[in-house]
Amino acid sequence: MNGSLTQIRKRRKELIGELAGIEQMRRGSLCPQVFEAKRKDGTKVRRGPYVVYTRKEKGKTVSRRVTDPDQVQAYREQIEAFRRFEGLAAELVRIGERIGDLVLLDGEELKKKRSRRGKE
Repeated sequence: MNGSLTQIRKRRKELIGELAGIEQMRRGSLCPQVFEAKRKDGTKVRRGPYVVYTRKEKGKTVSRRVTDPDQVQAYREQIEAFRRFEGLAAELVRIGERIGDLVLLDGEELKKKRSRRGKE
């Protein structure tokens, strides 16, 4: 990430605005579930696909079947919003590091200039 400190801080404000705009988000994923069942006569029949919402909770995988198509779409949008949140947060961290580097560099430059003035 290149640019002046002013430009980088402007992008930081934009990111914070985008993050603030994300209201609903959800970790996890939606997966199709298909399973085979046996009939009384012994023949197998395939059931599904069903949509299953899966996430990690306290180190364990938790799954729940989502049957309402409107809810499936809402889950998809919320999961996508979470992925967008993760990307924005990662960029915000990179920007914070870059700002820190620039501020430290400016501080070092000031120290060098002051020490040069003292030698003259």
